[in-house]
Amino acid sequence: MTVTPDPTPLPTVADRADAVATDLRRLATSDGAPSTRDLIDLAAATAAITVTLLETALPSVDHDEPGTGEAFERAAELGDDARRHLVTAFHLVAGVHGIVSVRPSTT
Repeated sequence: MTVTPDPTPLPTVADRADAVATDLRRLATSDGAPSTRDLIDLAAATAAITVTLLETALPSVDHDEPGTGEAFERAAELGDDARRHLVTAFHLVAGVHGIVSVRPSTT
């Protein structure tokens, strides 16, 4: 994992969290069910916020406590893995929808 030398300031993270909350409220109050894409996009954005917060906290972790730094690094890596898996899941779902629309079931 690469930690940026200038971590994202918390106001920027707060703006991103507000944007996710706004999108979630919009989806919750819309007439129809949210699309898979919208839900996966929100999940990926939420995971990215988590990773940013962990990376922001990492430089100030007390490195005198054994394993603390490694635990934060691993948590950030897992958060980033989750975000990437969500994006991959969306691509797979989009592929399936594309295949089904081109070749509808004949049963």
